[in-house]
Amino acid sequence: MMSMIPVDYGIPNTLESIIEKDVSDKYLINEKLLRHGNIMDICFKDSIRSCCFTKAYTHYIEGTGSVFTAATPETVKMCFEKANSFDVGSEKYVESLKKLNLRFFTPKEVSLLMSFPIYYKFPETVTLKQSYRLLGNSINVKVVSELLKLLFN
Repeated sequence: MMSMIPVDYGIPNTLESIIEKDVSDKYLINEKLLRHGNIMDICFKDSIRSCCFTKAYTHYIEGTGSVFTAATPETVKMCFEKANSFDVGSEKYVESLKKLNLRFFTPKEVSLLMSFPIYYKFPETVTLKQSYRLLGNSINVKVVSELLKLLFN
């Protein structure tokens, strides 16, 4: 029997389609976490992928999800070349990376990456930390909908 799993998903969207404009500075990566810049998965507006987001997103850098910069890949490369001329984690290293304005994805952006509807939002009583915890390791709405189609067809 032939599989009913879709083969062609069309042209993937870039992250630019989900990136919010005028994001608050509270999403900028702090100096403590910038010290670990060499292990960050950095995404750009034209990226077509990101890492999985976990409930520890924003508290740790390694393995918890991607970060975003509006800078170009070339600018990021130059900043990291400069930063890596200093000791990793040093004050000069961190200062070099600050210029990139690396930031966490907002809960809205993460939910859009997971194919939640654009109108989806958390109740106002849910804190930022709770939002990330709820989204971390969450389901992808698109994937589940495709699985349900297979199950019920």
